[in-house]
Amino acid sequence: MKRVSGKYFCYMALSSTMLTSVAYADEERTLILEEITVTATKQAKNLQDVGMSISALGDEALTMMGAQGFEDFATSIPNLSFGYGGAGDGRNARSFSLRGISGRNTTGFYINETPVPNRIDPRLIDVNRIEVLRGPQGSLYGASSMGGTVRIITNKPDSSQIEGLVDATISNTKEGGWNYKLEGVLNIPIADNKAALRIIGYLEDEDGVYDRVFPDPSNPGEMRRIENVDNKQIKGIQAALGFTPGEDLEIIAKASFQDTSSEGAPWSSELGNFDQIKIVDIPETLDEEWVHLTLNVNYQRPWGDFTFVSSYFKQNYIENEDITDVVGVLFGGLIFPSEINQSIEPRNWTQEARFASSLEGPFNFIMGAYYNKADQKSLSVSLPVGLDAAFAAFVGAPPGTEIFGTDLLFQGASTVNVKELAIFGEAYFDVTDDLKLTVGGRWFDVDIDVFAKDEGIAADLSGAVTLGSTSEQGFNPKILGRVA
Repeated sequence: MKRVSGKYFCYMALSSTMLTSVAYADEERTLILEEITVTATKQAKNLQDVGMSISALGDEALTMMGAQGFEDFATSIPNLSFGYGGAGDGRNARSFSLRGISGRNTTGFYINETPVPNRIDPRLIDVNRIEVLRGPQGSLYGASSMGGTVRIITNKPDSSQIEGLVDATISNTKEGGWNYKLEGVLNIPIADNKAALRIIGYLEDEDGVYDRVFPDPSNPGEMRRIENVDNKQIKGIQAALGFTPGEDLEIIAKASFQDTSSEGAPWSSELGNFDQIKIVDIPETLDEEWVHLTLNVNYQRPWGDFTFVSSYFKQNYIENEDITDVVGVLFGGLIFPSEINQSIEPRNWTQEARFASSLEGPFNFIMGAYYNKADQKSLSVSLPVGLDAAFAAFVGAPPGTEIFGTDLLFQGASTVNVKELAIFGEAYFDVTDDLKLTVGGRWFDVDIDVFAKDEGIAADLSGAVTLGSTSEQGFNPKILGRVA
C-alpha cells in the first residue's frame, strides 16, 4: 500500500469481533452494493430516495478503504477539498470546502447530531456511516452550512445484546520504523434491556519519516541528524449511555476524549526529500486534546418526532515552531536560535430543538431552532532571550548597548466571542406522484466580539489593541423541485 506521503506499509493484523461477519467464496466472488439508510434530511431514508446531492459511505466501505481519519475518506468524495494550517489556527488545523465554497463557517462538520469545529480529526472507530451533503443545508441544520455538511454517524448503544471488538495492527514504514494501533469496542446491556453502555478505546503510535538536519554546534562543518521527528501518537476514549424507557423515547448521553501529540512537523524542506534542513536544533512539538460532551433526546409520536440536542466542546492546542530563519530575514542575516509558541483554546456550547412531521398525505415539514455560543482564546509568544544583545553585537554596537530594550520578538493575544441564533425549516409537498416540491429557509442572527493585542519588536513595540464588534441578521431561502 502506498500513501500520499510516500510511506510504504506492510501489515500484520489480528482482529477478534462479534460485530460483523464476512463470508468468502473460493470459486466465485460477487460484489454486493451496500444498502445505506441516511438521516441527512432528518428522516431515515434509503440513499437512493433522497432528493439532494449526497454521498454516503457505510461501515463496510470505510473498512475496505482502511479509513482511520478524515483524509482517508475525503479523497474519495467528489467536490470535497481540504487543506491544513494557516489563519492562525496552527499547523494541525484542517479546513475543508464543498463545491469550492470556502471560508470560516461555510461548511458544517457534525458528529451525530451536533456540530464540531472542522479543524479536529476524530478517529473513525465504531462508525456506522459518513454522509456528505453538497450545497446549502441551512434549512435542515442549525450550524452555518452554505457549502454543505459532513456528518460522522457512530453506532448507538444497543440494549438488546452484548457486542465486542478488539483490533490490533502492526506495520513498518519505509524511511521510518514500526507503528502500531490497538482499538476496542464493548457494548453492555443494563437495566433489564432498557439501557446500554457502549465504550470505545484506541491508541495509535505512528513512527515518523522526516529527519531534522542541522549544523553540529561543536563542529559547524559537520551536520547532525535526528531521525523520525514527526512521530505521532493518538489516544482516545468514548463512552455512550443510552436509555430507552419506552418504544417512543430514546436518550443518549456521550462523552468523547482524544489526545494527539507529535515531536515534529510532518513535512520536509523540499518535495520528495525526507530531510528538514534547519539552522539550529529546535524541536517543533505539538499537543492537542479535545473533549466533546453530548445529550440527545428523541421522542417519537405517530405524527412526528421531537428531537433535542445539547453539546459542549473544549479543545486545548499547543505547538512550538522554529522561526530562526524568519529572525534572520528580519534582522539582516543574524543567526539566533528563535522559536514561537502558540496556544489555542476554543469552547463551544450548542443547543438545538426541532420537530419532523410524519403526516399522512402530500404535506410534511421540519422546523427547528438553534443556538450556539463560541469563545476562542489564542496566544502566540516568541521571546528569544538575549536577542537584543546579540543584534547589538551583530551590528557592531558597543557592549551593553540596548537597541530595542526588550527581547520580546512578538506576543499576540486575542479573544473572539460569537453568539448565533437560527430558526430553520423545510416544507415538503407532493404536487403529483412524480413531482416533489421543497420550500424552506434559515433565519439567523449573529453577534461577534473581538479583542486582539500585538506587542514586541515585530509589532513595532506598539502594543496595539484591536477591539471590534459586528452583528448580522439575514434569511436564506430554499426552493427545490424534484421529479421522481
